[in-house]
Amino acid sequence: MVNEIEIGLFTAKPGRGTFNSKDVLYKHRHKITSGPQKIRIVTSKRPLFAGVDPYNKYIDRNSDDNIVDVSGP
Repeated sequence: MVNEIEIGLFTAKPGRGTFNSKDVLYKHRHKITSGPQKIRIVTSKRPLFAGVDPYNKYIDRNSDDNIVDVSGP
C-alpha cells in the first residue's frame, strides 16, 4: 500500500506559542510505503522540529508523537 503523507521541517513547534508560516522550512507530501523509510531533505536553515503528518490530517491514536525535536550535527 502506498500513501502520500505530509512531511514538514520547522524552526518552531507547530501548534505552540507564536508558530506561523515563517516557521515552516519545508512541507511536502511524500509517497510512503510499509516498512522502514529514509527521506533526505536539505534546507537553507537548520530545522528544530521534524514531523510526519504534522498537522494531524490522518486519524492517529497518538498525534503527540508526530513531531520530534531534530538532533545531530
